Amino acid sequence: MDWENIHNFVVAAEAGSFRQAGRDLDLTTSTVIRRIDQLEGQVGARLFNRLARGIQLTREGTRLMASAQRFRQAEEDFNREVRSFGKADRGVVSLAVTEGLGAYWLTPRLLEYKRAHPNLIVELYCDHHSADVAGFGADICVQFSEPSAPDVVPVRLGFLHLYPFASKAYLKEHGLPAAKEDLLRHRFVEQVGPQFDKKDWARHLGLDDTDDCVGFRSNSSTANFIAIENDGGIGALPNYAPLLGAKVVPLDLGLHQRVDIWMSWHRDNTQRPAMRKVIDFLRDAFDTQRYPWFGEAFVHPAELKDHAESLSGLRAPRRSQARTPLRKMRKDSA
Repeated sequence: MDWENIHNFVVAAEAGSFRQAGRDLDLTTSTVIRRIDQLEGQVGARLFNRLARGIQLTREGTRLMASAQRFRQAEEDFNREVRSFGKADRGVVSLAVTEGLGAYWLTPRLLEYKRAHPNLIVELYCDHHSADVAGFGADICVQFSEPSAPDVVPVRLGFLHLYPFASKAYLKEHGLPAAKEDLLRHRFVEQVGPQFDKKDWARHLGLDDTDDCVGFRSNSSTANFIAIENDGGIGALPNYAPLLGAKVVPLDLGLHQRVDIWMSWHRDNTQRPAMRKVIDFLRDAFDTQRYPWFGEAFVHPAELKDHAESLSGLRAPRRSQARTPLRKMRKDSA
């Protein structure tokens, strides 16, 4: 049985006319009559006598009335229970995170999470600087340094492992460096910013600075990613970058950097249901059992191929789509 038709039947019987039932239901009179006709066809009996002054239940209609009222009450109870499911999820939570983790790791997972929690709004703020709750004003922050404010709850989510990568085309043109010393003959793609030490490359190579070697420098994780993938030079990416679809090759040169990933929020917000939902989401997003590349121990990119299936449907957008038009532009300009 169609619950809408049963609901229409009860309202019409209580109203005493199809016209008044239409007003009560915000429907046209013809729609009410059509639904009553459908119900009568389903039960195989006439439920109303059409009179000049209105409508009157038939004997069969009277027999069904009590059951129909229980049906309507059951529908209302059912809908009320369904609506209550989302109450714990309702709310707006602001999440501040550095650009790379926010855009390439958390955004695909937030979209998937949103399908299961439609009433929860997560406002994602990606910044080139390392965000913190005290200074940024967000409900939750994911950052690379341990929070130290007294009213903030700090939780270590895991570790980000950075490793040198280059595109196949760049290596074909410039050769594969066999050792760290060979890097002096190559171009670097360097990301700079408060969360990155600008002198890392220089220290690894025993130089005062890398200005003579840098082919591209930016404070943006997205620009850094695209530059490496589009033959700009050798640069540092997370060890799981190939799992996101990046067409890059890891370079085994004895270079590896590990960065802490911390989550923090104001202690006073802990009891908000929506906050707890997002905190649990972030714990799952950096779960080292499911995503071992966020563990304390470094996992080589080549060892992560077996985990590609766990990211199915949750990969970041393919930046390499920019390669074809870039090359075409170079060809056209030549």
